[in-house]
Amino acid sequence: MAPSEAAEVVVVCVCDREPHLAVCALLNEINRKVGLIMAAQDDINAAVAAISAVTDDLTAAAANIQAEIAALQAQGVTVDTSALNAAVSALQGAQSAVDALETPAAG
Repeated sequence: MAPSEAAEVVVVCVCDREPHLAVCALLNEINRKVGLIMAAQDDINAAVAAISAVTDDLTAAAANIQAEIAALQAQGVTVDTSALNAAVSALQGAQSAVDALETPAAG
């Protein structure tokens, strides 16, 4: 069961003395906040998975474009590929930016 799918735990006080009621209320508040944190972690995990997929796509696209450029140049094609080369550079910059988001620096 994923953390956000866990059933909510409610602490029920069996004693009606004020200190016990206060402790039960605090425990219930802690349980509520833990549930929120766990749900937020699931959202973060989903975002990391999406970023990883985009990074993989960018990496593959950059490699494929560079291979196509090299193949054209090797065939002696006299097409101006400077704009395509610039696009690959921009794509690699975007990939680096996504990589930085995917793997934050240790702190």
